[in-house]
This record gives sequence, structure tokens and C-alpha cells, in this order.
Amino acid sequence: MSGSPRPDGSGTYTGAVRAGHASGKVVRCALADLRVVESSVSVLFYFDRALDEAPLREGLARALAHVPAFAGRLRRRDDALEIVCDDSGATMTTADSGLDLAQAVAEAAVAETDLVERMDPSAAWSGGDPLLKVRLTRLSDGGTALGCTWHHAVGDIRSLMTLMRAWSASVEGSTPPEALVVEDREGYLDDVLPPTGSRQPGYRLLPPADVEQQWAAAYRALQESRNLQIYFSHAEVSRLRRRLSDAAGRELSLTNVLHAHLIDVLRRFHDEPHPDQLLMPVDVRHRLGLPSGVVGNLTGDMFVPCPPDRAPEAVAADIRAALDDFVGSHLNLRALHDFLVEHRTRMKECLQVGLELLPRQKYAVVNSWTGAGLYDISFGTHRPVCVSQSSLPFPWMVLVTEGFDRTGYLCTVGVAADVAERLASEDGRAALHRFREPGDVLPDLAGAVANLL
Repeated sequence: MSGSPRPDGSGTYTGAVRAGHASGKVVRCALADLRVVESSVSVLFYFDRALDEAPLREGLARALAHVPAFAGRLRRRDDALEIVCDDSGATMTTADSGLDLAQAVAEAAVAETDLVERMDPSAAWSGGDPLLKVRLTRLSDGGTALGCTWHHAVGDIRSLMTLMRAWSASVEGSTPPEALVVEDREGYLDDVLPPTGSRQPGYRLLPPADVEQQWAAAYRALQESRNLQIYFSHAEVSRLRRRLSDAAGRELSLTNVLHAHLIDVLRRFHDEPHPDQLLMPVDVRHRLGLPSGVVGNLTGDMFVPCPPDRAPEAVAADIRAALDDFVGSHLNLRALHDFLVEHRTRMKECLQVGLELLPRQKYAVVNSWTGAGLYDISFGTHRPVCVSQSSLPFPWMVLVTEGFDRTGYLCTVGVAADVAERLASEDGRAALHRFREPGDVLPDLAGAVANLL
């Protein structure tokens, strides 16, 4: 890694990290990857100790050799998108911050936080910019924030965690996980996808007159949305699970009931109209018997009706039933492929239904990273004490991860500013935590993070 101090003398260094050799692979992206070509994702890993920078840099270089797509560059060839694994490298920045650990965790809800490096997906798409940017921030109390931003065309959260586990193994001197970088994503999917599934592609073709209005509405929503962080202890979610499972007459999972509870509370504190559909991204790897280390965007969109008068136990039961029959009735990757083939020359007029804001917002996007292994890494024996996504872009977006020290659940919720005020009120907190009891013990860090609900 090379770099030099910035002119302002801040002690911040940025440089390239490379494996030292190119794999020679050229990954032909799937058509479905084009839907995220203008997107990047940022995740923050927090440690209550200082991390040794030199082993981290060296370990990242070895990890990039193991998962070379993250060190490559995007290339457009004809009407296809490719990832050239040429070892152009990632970037790694080290910086100091006056924030302590609790303040840094609160920063994850801030859209323009300095704890992650910003990426221009369009610049990466044109082939010039790195597909991975890492920022290591030394906090004022000796803790560390490790921010990772990657271009979404490379892969989903499980793809990032394959890289993170390889990075961890390189630093710890253990065996890295299996990583499978397939060179023909379309062909790979075609071989494993069943003929059955949903015929709902999750996109629709907009009339030309509506395109500008929809994107203007999306821009306004970006400007007006705020992010809230909410922590639920395992004890309170267990009580919620018992209550809703009894009411539904079937056993529900902790995340089933938490998703339903969050949607129920959001509805109470939002002005009407409310979304009447849930859009839930679902990882397809284990459902299709694929290795967990396949790099790419291997998620399908699951749609669950959620009318305003539907009780939370019924919503949770509907989510459970849909997941149980996901491959047979909800897997929509073939339908998405067929849609994109038909309309590939009009991609700018194709809108993902979760972003459809006019004439009203019909969908709440509900996602869970609880099975992605966010805490399954360590650097110098130090494990993360918190992991969170850096901000959500739109209202009615929900992300659930494991909570502090892998206890309970940390939820990031995108809401309008007025709704954020209502949820932060005494009534809002009471509604969110109606299953919390006075004797529940919360992690120390949860009590220290400002504005955590």
C-alpha cells in the first residue's frame, strides 16, 4: 500500500492495496446485476480496541487474491457488463477521529458520515474507480471503526462477508473460506434455477412521461429521509415471538415477528396512505444448494401482501409461509431475467417496484442480514462489538442485524423527518418496546449510543 499525508496535514493516508498478481478471470455479470450498477453499499464494523494497521493491509492484499473480483474493475463490452480481475486494487484509508466508540456507532445513521469512503458508482461503472474502498478510523477512546464500501455489481452482503472472512483468516493465520468467483454468472444461474417460481419480476416498465417524475420523487425522498437506530434485546423479542406465535397458531422465528412488529409500529406513526406490500430480499444460496462463498448478487425478491388492517401476528405468519415456499412460489430470478432481456434497450425506463413512489409508496422494503455472519471475523483476536449499514436511502426501508456483541437485534429504519420525531417521542418508544421489561439488561454500548431508540 502506498500513500502520503493529505495537504491539510490531517494525518489521513490513502493508498492502493493489491494482491500482487492478477487472477486473469473476467466475470461476465448477469443481466440482474445491471439493476444495481448505479449502487454502492457501505458497512461499518466497530471494535473496542485499536487494530494494527500493517497486518490489516497485508491481510487485505491476501484476501483480494482469494476473492479477486473486489480488486478488479468494471468494463462494458457491447451491451454486457464485466468485472475484469486485473488486480487494479482496492483503496485503504487510515484516519483519526475525535469521536469515541459510542459516538461512532451513532454516526452510522448519518448519511454523510466520514467513517466510510464515498463511492461514485457511475465512475466505477465507466471502468476507472475501485470496486472496494476501506476506511480505518482510529477513535478517540482507543476503539476502531472499519468502514467498507463496495460496488453492488460485485455482489451482495454475503459476497462482502466472504471477502471479510478471507481477510480475517489472513490476519489470524487460519484457513480462508471457500470463495467461488464464477466467470459466467448468467450461465451459472441458468444451470441451478428451477423452472418453477414467481412470474413477478420485481420491475415494471414506466411510460416515458413518468420516468422523470418517478426519479424526481426518489430524489426528494433521499433528501427528506432520516435514519433511526433501534435496539431490541433478545429477551423482549422472545416475548414478542411467544405472543405472536400463540396468536398466529404456529411457531414463528424471531426475525419474522420483529419485521412484523416494526411494520406495525411504523404504520401507527406514519400518516396514511401506508404501503400494502412488503418487498423482502432473500438470499438464494442455501435454498438452491449453492456454496455460501459464491460471489455475486444471489438474492431474489419476495413479495408479501400487507394490507393496513392485517394484524402483526398474521403478517409474521405470512412472512413465514412465504419463506417456507420461497423456491416454489416466490423465486423470481427467471422472471427478472426474462423481463430484462425483453427491455434491455430501455433499462432507464425500468423501475424496481420498491422504489416506486408515485402515485404513492406501495412497498415497504424489509431486509435482514442476521444470517450473513457479520460477527464471524476477528483481527488480532479482536471481534466486532457492533456492525451496521451506513444509512438507508428511503422511507419505509428496514434492515435488521444482530445487535451489540451479537446480542439482540439492531434495526436501522428509514423514515420521514416528522415520523422520526414521533418515533423518538415517549409514545413512540413505548410502542416500539412494549415487550421490554424493567429487569431487562441492555449492553453497556447500547446505553451509551446517542439517539438509539
